[in-house]
Amino acid sequence: MTRWPILALGDVASATPNAMATGPFGSAISSRFFVSSGVPVIRGSNLSTDVGVRLNEDNLAFLAPDKAGEFSRSLARVGDLIFTCWGTVGQVGLIDSRATFPEYIVSNKQMKLTPDLERADPLFLYYLLSSPAMVEQVQQRAIGAAVPGFNLGQLRELPVCLPPVAEQHAIAATLGALDDKIDSNRRSQVVGQSLVRALVDQAMATSDGPVGVLSDYCHLVVDPVSAADIGPETPYISMGQMPRGSIFVDSWEQATRVSSGKSRFEKDDVLFGKLRPYFRKVGVAPISGVCTTELLVIRPDRASNLPLVACVASSDALIDSLSASATGTRMPRASWGDLAKWPVAMLSADEQDDLGSVTVPLLQKLMQLTIENHRLVALRNVLLPELLSGRLRLGARCGGEH
Repeated sequence: MTRWPILALGDVASATPNAMATGPFGSAISSRFFVSSGVPVIRGSNLSTDVGVRLNEDNLAFLAPDKAGEFSRSLARVGDLIFTCWGTVGQVGLIDSRATFPEYIVSNKQMKLTPDLERADPLFLYYLLSSPAMVEQVQQRAIGAAVPGFNLGQLRELPVCLPPVAEQHAIAATLGALDDKIDSNRRSQVVGQSLVRALVDQAMATSDGPVGVLSDYCHLVVDPVSAADIGPETPYISMGQMPRGSIFVDSWEQATRVSSGKSRFEKDDVLFGKLRPYFRKVGVAPISGVCTTELLVIRPDRASNLPLVACVASSDALIDSLSASATGTRMPRASWGDLAKWPVAMLSADEQDDLGSVTVPLLQKLMQLTIENHRLVALRNVLLPELLSGRLRLGARCGGEH
């Protein structure tokens, strides 16, 4: 195996001014300056330690353009990498062609790096710096206890092992192709979910039937299982793995570390996050397994009604109502009783069959993309350390030893 040179990260920074910089001083960019649109601010919530999340653009804050103009030193554009310096250290982001905006301001708890493109491929650097081994290294170097920190000086000195640029391009292209397919599948699911919702809404709006309740279409499944009876390879879904705002559950793990009782669920059950329902964690299970007891397991009475139940249970109107009535101050929880009595138009048997004949095949096809993505993520995670370490080489595209 070829031994690649080890450099300090600062050695691959661009020679341009402010190639490595922190965000503005805290009070200069506090929330009182945030507006509804303008130049987006990258905060900790927009970054992740998940290598598959290059930039999370949910819940972006914005500055007015004239205010953002005061912080040119902290401006980040396509090709720049972003790091958390206070809080969840180890988080890395990349502004690439997927980004919605041409430029961003780095917040007061973030840092940015503009790499020298003749020495480093930005996407390769992203995969390298967001790999589990590098994240662990950063976290071990963190200063402070209550609020961990990793400063700009530490970032400059962070050792990175870099292959020749041509090989960086090849590695980035290989891993990037997998992530591009994953992203494409997710985008297809977003479009498909909108179509399924539109079909369900139309069927409900045009029905002449009486008004019933959600439990006319489904029932709560209570199937507890003790930790001792859960096999280590059983798929397990926690609250943290549930999607927000999507009916497609796309993440689960093996139950190797499960130490308490859980709930059994089957493929095509609807999982509803009762804890803090305003997080909108509702989705269709693509596999059978066990889940946290903070998820209600809801099973359609007829297979043809799965899309209807999933769309109604995850609708904004229902979630907003349950959030308002949830019990508990610090940890509010919704109840099956409130969910069950949510008013729903009653479709006739023929209307249910007609709706299901269109929406069920579409939903199942979209759920297959979830299974495909799960496999692609597993493949990427296996390839990542092998390619970054040089244990696996990419043949003639890179040259050199194999």
